[in-house]
Amino acid sequence: MSEKAQEALRHNSIETTHEAYAGVKMKDVSDSIDDVRG
Repeated sequence: MSEKAQEALRHNSIETTHEAYAGVKMKDVSDSIDDVRG
């Protein structure tokens, strides 16, 4: 799921995504991205 978040947030590095969301459950992030993307 990290790769989907990276793509949706347009982060160049997966590490950026991990650092930004280290304290957030990936399932919650994924659900939020799905909501935004429709």
